[in-house]
Amino acid sequence: MVEILGSPKDVVALRVTQTLDADDYQEIIEEIEFRLVTHQKVSIYADLLDLNHVTAQAVAKRIAYSIAKIGEWHRFPRVALLTEKSWMSAMSKISSALIPRVQIKTFDRASKDEALRWAYGVTSPSVEMPSHSVTS
Repeated sequence: MVEILGSPKDVVALRVTQTLDADDYQEIIEEIEFRLVTHQKVSIYADLLDLNHVTAQAVAKRIAYSIAKIGEWHRFPRVALLTEKSWMSAMSKISSALIPRVQIKTFDRASKDEALRWAYGVTSPSVEMPSHSVTS
């Protein structure tokens, strides 16, 4: 299940819980495409802490979308993944190495605020996040 969260217009923030299926991934794609119409670059913040399963159809849809966007990967400068699953952290490191124009970082539950700041492009921890930022 996907929940699109409030965020700055140049950031797609979402929370994925339980199972991610193809329909859920289509919702994510539509949100990304909506933001790309008005912004040259869009960063992504994904809270995956409560994700338990990804269907094969969702994986296929993700791969197809990634291939379709291969010439536009530079439009996704930062991808922040909030996860405590070691396999997701390993995959993000591999992806980040293979896609040099995209910075992909994982953060654990305790680093949620840092993940948000990083995705939003806020470098100072003393800067207060907007009131529409992601909350638990």
